[in-house]
Amino acid sequence: PYLAALSAKYVGKRFSTLLNDEFLNEYTVVDFNAGYRFESGTFFKNPTLRLNISNLFDEKYLLANSGSGSNVTIGAANNPTYYVGAPRFSSLTFSTDF
Repeated sequence: PYLAALSAKYVGKRFSTLLNDEFLNEYTVVDFNAGYRFESGTFFKNPTLRLNISNLFDEKYLLANSGSGSNVTIGAANNPTYYVGAPRFSSLTFSTDF
């Protein structure tokens, strides 16, 4: 009935201009998920309680895109725009089937 997962994502050094004169440093983000699946009842089927922690070690990093699908976001004066990566975040979720 117990669930657990540990995952890591490594991103290497990335150049952010066509001249390769600016770059973003590499980073590693680790996520942890744990949960417990309760026994099914008459109303709830497979009820599960989960704890999710993203960026477990609170890694500080920059991104070159906004997540919109483009590789690099260009701002004023044709300079690349950088975005701060998400800090540590935790959530507790409950899910079930009916």
